[in-house]
Amino acid sequence: MNRDDSPRFRNLASLSTPRLQLCRPHPSLAHLAFRYGVVEFSHEASDFHFPELGPIIAVPLRGDCFIGPGRAAPVCALTGLSEAIRHHWHGPNSAVAFIHLRPTSLAGFLGMDGADVCGQTIELSALDGRWSRTPKFAEKLHASKGNQESFRLIDQFLSGVAETSTVDTRIFRAIRYLASSPRKSIHQIADQIGCSQSALERSFRKATGLTPKRFQALSRFHHAVNLAKSGTSLSMSAVEAGFADQSHFIREFRRFADLAPKEAMTRTPQNADFVQSAR
Repeated sequence: MNRDDSPRFRNLASLSTPRLQLCRPHPSLAHLAFRYGVVEFSHEASDFHFPELGPIIAVPLRGDCFIGPGRAAPVCALTGLSEAIRHHWHGPNSAVAFIHLRPTSLAGFLGMDGADVCGQTIELSALDGRWSRTPKFAEKLHASKGNQESFRLIDQFLSGVAETSTVDTRIFRAIRYLASSPRKSIHQIADQIGCSQSALERSFRKATGLTPKRFQALSRFHHAVNLAKSGTSLSMSAVEAGFADQSHFIREFRRFADLAPKEAMTRTPQNADFVQSAR
């Protein structure tokens, strides 16, 4: 397991509250997950998260965590793709472990229709079959002696259910095209992967929960955020990310962040420093 020793990793890990440690999955699991992480809060805090480009599995390790007013986080939560920011509340001395899955994992790895969990957070153990083991997985994480052991346990957990996973190569290719070609039409991308637009839209939504067009917009938003956080001006970030014009950029940014771009960049969502690219 290779810990991310980049300056970004060290800067995030050095914060007193929250403290974030990220880890890449084992190479054999890289097609299923972007990264793992543990975030720790020394004091009571609230945070918000930009929409992610893949589902999230999260396990509260200690302390209180609420994912809505009066709604405690599940023992092992699965959050599907969403186009809205998420708000969380954390108690003092609390910690949460999370797995950021790839967008194709809902169908190929979790064995479920992406539309069934899009924009929702559910208890993973409530699903049938192999997911009945998740309470024991959560118990092992609670008993882990440090983040590195937690990451090793996550590797083991994913490996145990990955043997039956399948990836629709057409959807995988479509995701790459949608992320790398922000100005291409869905019809053009469907032609590139060898299917009709209607077939792509139907299978893509079933796999991820979003339509290809909305996923392309979300990917474009993430790319703009990455550029802005790296020091690129907002106007140039909009152009390079593939937005048609400034008004298009502001409109889409508000849709995903519920804030104007300039205001959003002055506030720090929990995942602002590590929003993920699907490219």
